[in-house]
Amino acid sequence: MVLSKFHKEAKVLVGELALKYNMGDCDVNISILPIKKDVPETKDYGPPAQDIAHAICNFYDLKYNRVFSITRKQPFCIVRQVAFYILCNYTKYGCYRIGKIFGRTHSTVIHGSKMIRGLMDVDKDMKEEVGKVVNIIKEMFKIEHNDND
Repeated sequence: MVLSKFHKEAKVLVGELALKYNMGDCDVNISILPIKKDVPETKDYGPPAQDIAHAICNFYDLKYNRVFSITRKQPFCIVRQVAFYILCNYTKYGCYRIGKIFGRTHSTVIHGSKMIRGLMDVDKDMKEEVGKVVNIIKEMFKIEHNDND
């Protein structure tokens, strides 16, 4: 029990330190998994994944640091999953690479992408909203649908 509590506190501290030193000052109440800086961006993948994710966060008027934190609050999770869906389906990034860039596993990226696709199948409003985001991203970054879908 004590070890578990220590582990959680250490994880929060590491996340806060990573956020403070890698991305500027932060709200002490949030803790994130550090965004991986060691994954090189190349021209072969198209626009940087972080830039696309920032644009998606701006569309939803949410802070990038909160969306890609470890929070499981629904508004942040949905936007994070929309980002995974768009990156998987409209860029040349693979799920493994997307996961590495945002400090997640490839299975988390696959799950998020499938969740959005499922929501779009049953919720017309969600389909329209994601369609708007996709159109904005396509226009901003000059990208097309990925044939590997």
